[in-house]
Amino acid sequence: MNKAIYIFSLIIGFTFFSQVASAQQNMLQKGQFAAGLRGGILLPSMTFSPGIAQLSLNTQTAGVIFQYFKEKKIGLQWEVNYETKGYQEAISQGVALYKREFDQVAVPVLAHIYFPIKRVHIFVNAGAQANYLLDESSEVYGDLSEQRYDYFDREPHQLSVDLVVGGGLSVLTGIGHFQLEARYFAGMTDSLERPERTSSESAYFQGANISFAYLIPITGWKNNKTMGELQEEKVKNQ
Repeated sequence: MNKAIYIFSLIIGFTFFSQVASAQQNMLQKGQFAAGLRGGILLPSMTFSPGIAQLSLNTQTAGVIFQYFKEKKIGLQWEVNYETKGYQEAISQGVALYKREFDQVAVPVLAHIYFPIKRVHIFVNAGAQANYLLDESSEVYGDLSEQRYDYFDREPHQLSVDLVVGGGLSVLTGIGHFQLEARYFAGMTDSLERPERTSSESAYFQGANISFAYLIPITGWKNNKTMGELQEEKVKNQ
């Protein structure tokens, strides 16, 4: 899965630099800024080495979202979210040994590339996310001596970083922008501390979420043309 994310990020990077190459023509008269609220369902898990069996886990994410565009079709999206990550180790099919959850403040900073079809934007997001641990909770359902490795005993890192990719639809209306997105994240740093004596190695956050956002356009959204469009109008009026 991480290889697929890497390839997808390369595609996003190529698209980004293609847009930069025509930046002068796509430059907007005024920067466009929007802000709003975002919330959704999180489907977290962890990638372990050595691996263990896990059961699915459903949590929530919610926060604030901001977007800024100085060029047509490409901009910046950043958020401040409260979210709960975690995992459940399974000792047999459908039976959980324990559950661990980590409450975090997550701050993704993403390149936002969109393809407009009138008032509908098809978009992709790609970037990095910094996480700060607020709290941890756990529930034990069985005998911890049955765990294959010592992941339950390892303390979480206070800070971690994820790679993030996603995509979806934005609908621009007279009362605001409505955005639906599916997103995948994969940890780039070890999420659990690794003591000198341990039966396990790496542990990375990963997962997906589906979110809905409502943004209010604040500045630059009305009668805002690109430099290329202004040049075309100037030529026609000569």
